[in-house]
Amino acid sequence: MLILACMKLKSLQDQVFSTADSIHTIDLTANSLKSGAEFKQFPNLVNLILDNNEFSHLEDFPTLPNLETFSANKNHFSSLSSFLSLAKRKFPKLKNLSLVNNPLCPYFEGGSAYESYMQTVTNALPDLETLDGNQVSKQVKINIESKKDLGKSKKIDKEENKKMEGSVQTYKKGNEGYKIKDAEEKEDEDERLDKDEEDEDEAQANERRLLSVIEYNEKYMNKPQRNMKLRSEGNRFVRNDQL
Repeated sequence: MLILACMKLKSLQDQVFSTADSIHTIDLTANSLKSGAEFKQFPNLVNLILDNNEFSHLEDFPTLPNLETFSANKNHFSSLSSFLSLAKRKFPKLKNLSLVNNPLCPYFEGGSAYESYMQTVTNALPDLETLDGNQVSKQVKINIESKKDLGKSKKIDKEENKKMEGSVQTYKKGNEGYKIKDAEEKEDEDERLDKDEEDEDEAQANERRLLSVIEYNEKYMNKPQRNMKLRSEGNRFVRNDQL
């Protein structure tokens, strides 16, 4: 462990560390350091405490593959998106992060602003266990895992849809006359619909003719008939000697 707190340091270039490779923890609280390039000589750092300094970005920080704790409260980090993008790449094992009293952290605002910040950070760094000195809640981790699962599910569905579309295209290309068959089936369907319409028109015409016959019969065939004399009177014009 290397503790150089409250020494008004502006650089580590004048310091000689013969065992730099074996140093896992450095505390540089309350100095005036600005450059992350200072830490290239400590490739095996696990804990780095930089509270109350003048750091504003991670661009010149080296990749620290074993770093688990990065505490930089009261510095000048202002771009959250840039910080998270670089931290994810340069500190792949990061578990504990604290950025209180930096422009990018609305810790003292609280409410929805800090909740949004916390959600953004934990989404970008899903392996975090503590953020700004607080345990990352189980609910936040559940939300992160749910989003991961949803993303995987959408990706799988998209791949399956592509495979299905590819299979259909392959089938169409591999079967001659596919389009012709579709056209013939459509033509048969159109003919069937036309025939159904003709049959319906004919049925309606037959119904109209039947109604006309019924109306005629009711008007003319069911009238009462006059009483007709059954006795023939034609022989009254014939003489008796002609009978």
